[in-house]
Amino acid sequence: MIDSTYSSNDKNLKWAGIIIAASTLLSLFMMMHHPTVTTTGMAAQVAEVQHESLVNNIVHGSLILFVLMTLAAFSIYSNHRGKKHLAVAIAHLFYFVGSLAMVAAALINGYVYPDFLLEYRTASAQELAQLPMFKSLLWSTNQTLAKLGVITMSVAILFWSIDLLRDKGIVKIVAVLGMIIGLGCSVAIIVGVLTLNVAGMTQIVMLQGLWNLAIAYLMIRSK
Repeated sequence: MIDSTYSSNDKNLKWAGIIIAASTLLSLFMMMHHPTVTTTGMAAQVAEVQHESLVNNIVHGSLILFVLMTLAAFSIYSNHRGKKHLAVAIAHLFYFVGSLAMVAAALINGYVYPDFLLEYRTASAQELAQLPMFKSLLWSTNQTLAKLGVITMSVAILFWSIDLLRDKGIVKIVAVLGMIIGLGCSVAIIVGVLTLNVAGMTQIVMLQGLWNLAIAYLMIRSK
């Protein structure tokens, strides 16, 4: 007779792995289509943001969805590994904080800043001259939240990987990979080697995504 509880938990873990894999790949796809401002001069930038507003909303709305879906899936993963283990509990807490920070950063970059700029569509030259100050403030806020998100998510990967050292075989390889990625991404942001513009964030998504896909594979093939 099959234990129905075990069977249900096993299916949940597999579905969580599928969600992590799909969200990771789709996040990378969206980052590759992330709009960037290429014009100079505030009047031209306002016009460009207005032109790309729909794409901007779709990209950032999708990224927010994928972050939250991944958080939910990793919650199932943490329950599977056992939150009684300190490394798992720390990882889950840090990933939760990181996810909220990334959602807030995406809201600023994808909605708050564009909506703010659109209010200046018919602004005078004198009014446009005030925009760089507000732009700098919103950019600094976005970068602070993004850095917090990347660092805390990377620390979460590091501690989940430390927990994986309890296992054997291919799991240990994933553990070492996660420790390198988690520590490397955190240090790169802290010392300023990596800037979280579109290109830098895409690199982070790729690096963290590599570990996400490895974990998703372990979750999907789990028995």
